[in-house]
Amino acid sequence: MSKNIILIIYGLPGVGKSSLIKELLNHYEFDCLQIDNIWDKCVSNHSYTLENSKFVFKELLQKIKKVMIKKQSLVVEGVFASKSRLLEIRNIAKSHNYIFKSVLLIASEKEIKRRLVMKNKERKISSKNWNILKEKTDSTSIADIVLCTENKSQKNIVDLVISELELYEL
Repeated sequence: MSKNIILIIYGLPGVGKSSLIKELLNHYEFDCLQIDNIWDKCVSNHSYTLENSKFVFKELLQKIKKVMIKKQSLVVEGVFASKSRLLEIRNIAKSHNYIFKSVLLIASEKEIKRRLVMKNKERKISSKNWNILKEKTDSTSIADIVLCTENKSQKNIVDLVISELELYEL
């Protein structure tokens, strides 16, 4: 790969982030960071608090910088992606001459819940926390690519992202 990229794939639980990343990793030689894995390793009680969120993001930034030192491309998957955090990652990428792209995956609440039940991954997200997550992702207007995953095949979604990435001759 001649150019290095940081690709952020984000959205609410159940929109298809993991499935998309699995396919992209078959196509590209990216390192992969999943915020859920960092969260599980760093937060023993798994509770969502602002302090825990800041701590996990700090850990994520350290891991991103380690990958960049090795001059490798990276895909990052996560639920949370506030505008300020995306901008911070974008600035780090630019300072290391990396291409930065962000992909926001969306689907209706009904569809997301259907998928989570189907995969036996139904999470007990309170209405309050659901609305907080939704506001955070909905307010992120700096996504380079926004894809509604409803009524699209996984292949169609992957092809759309790959066609966008091929513009950068990766």
